[in-house]
Amino acid sequence: GHAGPCQAAPTGPSVVQPPSSPAGRKPKAGARMGCWYGKLKKSRVDTCCPPCSPAAIAEQAYKATEIGADAKALFDALAEIKSESQWKEVQSVFRKKYPSFYGGNLKDCLCGELNEADLDKVKEMLSANRLKYYDKLNSDDAALQFYKATKGLGTSEYELFEVLGRIESEAQWKEVQQVFQQKYPSFYGGILKRCLFSELSPCDHSKAKAVLWGNGVPYDDKEDRMVSPGDLVVLRQAALQDVVKGDSVTFKAFDARCESLKTDLTVWTAEELAPDNSQLPLSLMVEGDMCIAPKTLVISGSSDPEAVAKAFRAVMDPTAQKSFLERIMDTAESIADRVLISRLQRLDDYLEHCGAGGRKAFRCLAHLRMKPIKEALWIWIYTPGGAIVTRTLAGDDPPYHEFLRLRLEGGHVLSVDRSNQGVVFELLTHEAKGEPTPEESETAFLTGWLGSEGIEEQVRARQENKPEPIATCGEYPRLPAKPMVMAYLKFEGADGDAPSPEAQAKELSSLIPSYKEYTGGDKREPCARPVVLRWQPPTVNFFLGGLYQLANMTVGELTFFTKYHPRKQNCQTFAWDAMRVLLTPPGQGPRGLVANWADEFDKMGGDKAPCGPLLDKLHAQLVQDEYAILEGNGLIENLGAAFWYSDLGEVSKWLQAVGG
Repeated sequence: GHAGPCQAAPTGPSVVQPPSSPAGRKPKAGARMGCWYGKLKKSRVDTCCPPCSPAAIAEQAYKATEIGADAKALFDALAEIKSESQWKEVQSVFRKKYPSFYGGNLKDCLCGELNEADLDKVKEMLSANRLKYYDKLNSDDAALQFYKATKGLGTSEYELFEVLGRIESEAQWKEVQQVFQQKYPSFYGGILKRCLFSELSPCDHSKAKAVLWGNGVPYDDKEDRMVSPGDLVVLRQAALQDVVKGDSVTFKAFDARCESLKTDLTVWTAEELAPDNSQLPLSLMVEGDMCIAPKTLVISGSSDPEAVAKAFRAVMDPTAQKSFLERIMDTAESIADRVLISRLQRLDDYLEHCGAGGRKAFRCLAHLRMKPIKEALWIWIYTPGGAIVTRTLAGDDPPYHEFLRLRLEGGHVLSVDRSNQGVVFELLTHEAKGEPTPEESETAFLTGWLGSEGIEEQVRARQENKPEPIATCGEYPRLPAKPMVMAYLKFEGADGDAPSPEAQAKELSSLIPSYKEYTGGDKREPCARPVVLRWQPPTVNFFLGGLYQLANMTVGELTFFTKYHPRKQNCQTFAWDAMRVLLTPPGQGPRGLVANWADEFDKMGGDKAPCGPLLDKLHAQLVQDEYAILEGNGLIENLGAAFWYSDLGEVSKWLQAVGG
């Protein structure tokens, strides 16, 4: 076993929005907010002898929710339901006896009166008795829920995710889309995916895909998929569309093809970047800061993508051309109903993401995108907290935190770390667009981590052909911890007599420590000896595109860039993915570096890998075995796994279990 991503499918949130105004009943002030109002005025229900008949269960459920939600009394009542027929009969009795209370709908009552945690507990109780909280989803009902959740002002994401989580097959998903198109042809043209793309934020749109993916249902047909950072697009010929003129830039259209997605699209390029006919066909790699819509890619060049999106909206959305007075005269809802074209969204490869501190100001790091990466360090540091929770404080394979340090052409230094906030990019040199001094660059490149001692002594020793200052990782100081370099790549560019990447990798693999079998982290050897690669240095854009594509292939739509669902990837696996990307020799396209990532990653799994021998030794050097670290049984192992994967939900469950 290697510390790779767990392939367990993500599941969507099982959260349901309360009905807005149930017949004859105003929602409780405490509903969905922890039920603080209900805790002050709990109905007094005798729960010593829980009733068993459907009528008695329905009555007790009503009393437990009538004046505030008495969750314990409700749980006691529902615990008596043992069969599907009994559950349906309880709902039927509730509907007949209490028609003015949430319209007699027991499930609407539970959604309106319980907070999210208690509602989830109800679902778990029913599931434990092999009962379904929901009936099988009807396509007509699903289409209606999608429409109600997105129509008018605001979007109810909870309702969207709830109904998406109940779609169980690709055939059912297609049927829901067909019904939506038949019933709501004037709403986004009846195209459900266009509706979701326009109504959801990019993050929630990715989450919607992940919810379906968790049920084994692909969100898109091949021809409907939109390009992502790292995709290879071929511009074939000039398109027939007219040019689009923004405030300060003109765009030309080209017919294009993304072969990896098997889809045709229109690519709009700023006039300054538009190729002439003699340059076609032309291959280019999709990058962050470009803009997308279904079957559309916009390359803005030096223009602000946000301004570009507004310019295209005026062309793509007829309602955007109305005067201010005309818009005021229309209701917001009717405007939304007539929008037949999705809004344009800016692609995001998360370069500006800076962890808990949020993102930097828009485009403040954009000047680094085209910079070649000249040097890269993979750094380990012992983490006492991680060792405690994984029960390895005194073991022989405690976990090490791993992160990257990148030095770019010109001297700027980026720290790249995987945290519970996603991938964190931190600029360690000054943020001004000018280049740092050599002294500033060197200091930033060799600094420590979170105030720890730096790595200069180790790197300097290997530059002078001296042995490692400290022989094994276990001998490095732990309190306070001292970081250690485990691998060091340098890109010097190709010259006329440079060997092939395959030949270079075979020769350079001897520079990495060898281990006959799996070796625990403490017994591994730090290695700051530079591995010099004589091929085209990858750019930051190339690196980001490769990471995005690799994450998409391994863990689905919610990549390791975002704060993600449980058990995706730990820091070492992310660092290993970064190594795989940087050891992919880039191709040179007319508009920059390119790679067919699907083919390249496929090669890495076999003998065809250009850097196969080097990759094998680096994996043994950089990645610990998760099972060796987490071996053991019971709650401690589960807690260790939870922390190892930054799964705070699992940590919470562990703490609840310990508390009884």
